[in-house]
Amino acid sequence: MASSTPSLRANIAFAYTMHLMKPDSLEAAVQDVWQTIVSQWFTSSGGYVWAIKVPILAKMPDDTVLRVTQGVQIPAGTFPLIEHPILLVVCKRASSDSSKAPLDWDDAMQSHFLHHISETPNSEMGRLFGAVAVGTRVRFYRFDGKAELDRRLARLHQDTFNLEEFNGHAQVEDIMNSIKTNAWQWVTS
Repeated sequence: MASSTPSLRANIAFAYTMHLMKPDSLEAAVQDVWQTIVSQWFTSSGGYVWAIKVPILAKMPDDTVLRVTQGVQIPAGTFPLIEHPILLVVCKRASSDSSKAPLDWDDAMQSHFLHHISETPNSEMGRLFGAVAVGTRVRFYRFDGKAELDRRLARLHQDTFNLEEFNGHAQVEDIMNSIKTNAWQWVTS
């Protein structure tokens, strides 16, 4: 019997997008990898919608953002849906974190959460999960916009995971499973 838990290890689409990622790849390559990952965990048949947001700038953007929203019918089978954004994935090119100009991952995530929440019509929407993906590396976060300023952002783990490493796959899978399991309760509490 096949498991319904997504996996990156035997995922051909994931392997293909990782193969296309090069050290000089732009944000679009990182976005392709994360579209593949997000689409495995957050399917439309599961009540999820995801969209890509590219900044509109006169110059080249320095990131793209994947936004995952979960819709729930309460009571089941009725309309309208109650929808909440649950996950933001900020995709940056690998060269964004160089020794010449190292990226402050936490600040990057905090600014994207704050920007996203400021654009959300529902002012009560203050909790989200997120990830900053820089090339093949990623860090995951939990953001609580209702908390004190210095306690809003929390990493879900200490390390930076690398998708090119075998254990990086397992670590990302564990975090994605945890986010999927806990997202609705976290964003709506």
